[in-house]
Amino acid sequence: MVNVQRRIQGGLDILQYYTTKQWVFRNENLKTLPQGLTEEDKQTFYTDIKVVDWDDYIKNFVLGTRRYLLKDDPATLPKARRRLKR
Repeated sequence: MVNVQRRIQGGLDILQYYTTKQWVFRNENLKTLPQGLTEEDKQTFYTDIKVVDWDDYIKNFVLGTRRYLLKDDPATLPKARRRLKR
């Protein structure tokens, strides 16, 4: 139980930095980028977020966070899913 609490606290410590600051992301360059691309480049480099599959994106985001930020072994995923259902 102490190990679980330690992992939770570690995750919260990491998350706190990002959730307690104000962030401004500018994307003017991304908005103007398609105007300078050839049709072939537009097919290769997608710049329209309307075509993003957000469900898939969020799923990959969560899995990546578990693996690379929290250092969870992917083999623990089935057990975590079972626990979540309870």
